[in-house]
Amino acid sequence: MDMCQPKLTRRLRDSSRVNDPKLTGLLKEQMRIRELEARRKLICDIQRYAAEQQYYVDLYSVGITGSWQPYVKNYAPNPSFDYGSRAAALWLDK
Repeated sequence: MDMCQPKLTRRLRDSSRVNDPKLTGLLKEQMRIRELEARRKLICDIQRYAAEQQYYVDLYSVGITGSWQPYVKNYAPNPSFDYGSRAAALWLDK
């Protein structure tokens, strides 16, 4: 996964919506580094800097539960909106 996508300003997945020129510069710089150990060190610095800034903090986590009758087979809760595939895969053992 590209670590820059959620953090770079004005990107589709910019979840913070914060324009931090220092963070943007660090992210672009790490994309140019070819030496693995130097890049790893810079990525650790980026993560440390982003953690110190705390632009946003996730305050909740979604919990999903499900229950079904014992005769319903091949079913499991799925947190997506793909209800059709789940129904097509299950079967009843009656």
